[in-house]
Formats: sequence, C-alpha cells, structure tokens
Amino acid sequence: MSILERMKGLPFLRNYFPAEGTLKQKVSGTLFLIGAILSSMGFLLGVIYALPLPLNLPNFIVMVLCLTIPAVFTGSLPPAIFMLHLAAYAYFPFLYFTNAGFSGTVPFYFFMMFLYNAFFFEGKSLLLHFSLLLSFYTAIIWFSLLHPEYVIPYPDELSGIIDRLVGFFSMTAVISIMTSMAYREYKREREHAVSTAEELSRQNLLLETALITDQLTGIYTRQFFLEQFERECEASTVKGLVFYVMMIDIDHFKHVNDTYGHLIGDEMLKLIGKTIQKSIREHDIAARYGGEEFIVLISHSSRDTGEDIAERIRKNVEEISYRDITPVTVSIGVTTSRGFSKRDEIISRADTLLYEAKQQGRNQVVSNP
Repeated sequence: MSILERMKGLPFLRNYFPAEGTLKQKVSGTLFLIGAILSSMGFLLGVIYALPLPLNLPNFIVMVLCLTIPAVFTGSLPPAIFMLHLAAYAYFPFLYFTNAGFSGTVPFYFFMMFLYNAFFFEGKSLLLHFSLLLSFYTAIIWFSLLHPEYVIPYPDELSGIIDRLVGFFSMTAVISIMTSMAYREYKREREHAVSTAEELSRQNLLLETALITDQLTGIYTRQFFLEQFERECEASTVKGLVFYVMMIDIDHFKHVNDTYGHLIGDEMLKLIGKTIQKSIREHDIAARYGGEEFIVLISHSSRDTGEDIAERIRKNVEEISYRDITPVTVSIGVTTSRGFSKRDEIISRADTLLYEAKQQGRNQVVSNP
C-alpha cells in the first residue's frame, strides 16, 4: 500500500483526498495539506517568538483556509487553483521577506509552485504561468539582494534550523507524494489502455467470427467460403495444385420440418453441420451454402482422398441419432478443380453431381467420372 493510500485512510484526511478523485484532485489535496502544515508551523513559531500580529496573521489566515476549504469544497478544483495563486503570489513572497529571504528555505517553496502549476495547467496556459512565476520570483529575489534591509532574518539559530527542517521535510513529502501519484496514475492509465485494447481486440474477434460463422450451425458462412474458394483457385492456378469441392444436401429434409417442426429441423441442421466439420481435416473448409445445403472445400488432395472424405461424411451423418428421427442421410456430389477454366463451373459441376446422387436413390456419393 502506498503512502498516499495510507493517508487517505485517515478520517481527518478524507476531505483532502476524495476516494474516487482524479489526479488533479489528489494534487489539490497535497496542496492544502502541505499548506496547512507549513502555515500551522509558521503560526506556532510566531506565537512562540511573539511576532507582531501583522507578521503572524498571514500564517493564521492560510492555516484556516487550508483546513476549511477542503471540508467545504471537497474535490473542487477552482478553490484549489485560488489557493495555489494565493500561495504563489502572496503567502510565499511574504514568507520570503519574513524568513531570511534568499538565505532561508522559501526559495525552495518557489520551486514547489512550479511543480504544482505543472500538474494544474498545460499547453499555453502552463507556459504563461511559468513565465509569470519566473519573472515574479526573479524580481523578488533581485529586489531582496539589492535591499537586504527589507528582509527579516531568523530570530535565532534554532528557528533557522527548525525552518530548514520543516522546509526539507515539506519538499521531500511533496516530491515523493506527487511522484507517486503521477506514477500510479500513469500505471492505471496504461493498464486501462491495455485492458481496453484487449477488450477491443476480443470484440473485434467476436465480430469477425460472427461475420464469417453461420449463426445456426456454427460452421462458416457461404460468403466466407466463396472468399476462400477464390484464394484456392488463384493458388491452384499459380502452383498447379488440385482441390475438391463437394455439395451436400440433407435427404428428405422437408419431411423432417413438416413432421417434427422447424425447431427440430434446426437442431438437425446443427448436428449435421458439426458432423461435417468433425469429418474433414483441420485446413479444409465447410460452410452452410443455403437452407439444408452444405459445401466443403478440400485443399490439395488426390481424388481418392476427396472421395474418402465425402464417404466419411456420409457415414458419420448416417450414424446420427436424434430422438426417433432415423435414419438421417445426405447426398454428396464431389468434383475436382482439374479441367475447369472458370471458377463457377466447379461449383456448378459439384451441384450437378449432387443432383445425380439424388436421382440415383440418395444417401450416396457421386464424383467425377
């Protein structure tokens, strides 16, 4: 657990660090918290050393503001920006002249203001604020060096040591906390970006799968098959390879729908689609061509292998047992790509062979003579 998370768990600090605050809100919390600590220490030392009221009043005012603003405006940025400007252009310059000037610790607080501005502003606005701060603090330091009589030294050596210790721990705390917050915010944003990219990739994969997969049967769509078929034709032309196409049609499927209903018919389509997919090789492509028709692309095979796969499909479908609907059979037409000059002719030839299988009694494979 980080220092900031431990601090946020303390009840009196919940106003400084909202549970779901943004990075700027967390930076605002450190601004008010460090301001409250510095002003309280300054006010306490002023009381101890009996400083005149005009010299100790700014410490009291800043202390009250840093303690009350977070309680009244929890997580609100405008009050934090107001406090930032008040500290940068009024309170710290006051501390500079009342706490040993350039010999004290306040010049380090000037640096702190640059750090805070870098978190609150960006672009041209940040450049403007940096320019104003640099010009203002340069003028203050130059004036104090030219007129040292306006600078009030430390009352004694002990107060100087205390001021330097407070300044050291304040700067260490600010740099440590803000660095931790910036790193954690970067890490959180990076993890979110990675998570978003992974989710986007997953959604794209699901979308791509949905576009190429038949929703009912779970095998490929006709459109995807035709795209792969075009690639196979191009590859076979260049490399002189032979592939096979088979058209598959469920026998008497209309009878199944009319007798058992379309829901049962859909279940039969799913079962047959899965059976076809399991019966072919991993690199072959099976798709639902339309209705109760399926089409399969067998890549780079011999004629015997193509016929063997078609026969395996026919037998596996015949073994399907679903309720009392038996037997379930398919007719298959198989053709090779050899001897065809046009791509449409291949599918047309497979369809013709399928018709012949139907005419010859169904539940059989018919291939090129």
